[in-house]
Amino acid sequence: MDLSGFGRSMAPEVPLSLDFFADAAIAYVESLKWQAEIDLIGHSYGGEVALVMSARHPEKIRKVAVCGTNHGLSLQFW
Repeated sequence: MDLSGFGRSMAPEVPLSLDFFADAAIAYVESLKWQAEIDLIGHSYGGEVALVMSARHPEKIRKVAVCGTNHGLSLQFW
């Protein structure tokens, strides 16, 4: 999945944040009517998004793997 404003996708006209991207990714998964828990793989900023997704929606996430990711997230998630 390409994050809005990265790669070739257009940037949305709202403030970009980890919460925005995590919610957008969950909304995408829900739009697919996916029933099973998902496995996430995130690289760099995508890894941070994956960590936020798993913290905010643990019932939807089975496994998370991150690579080259900043671990400077707020301690409120842990």
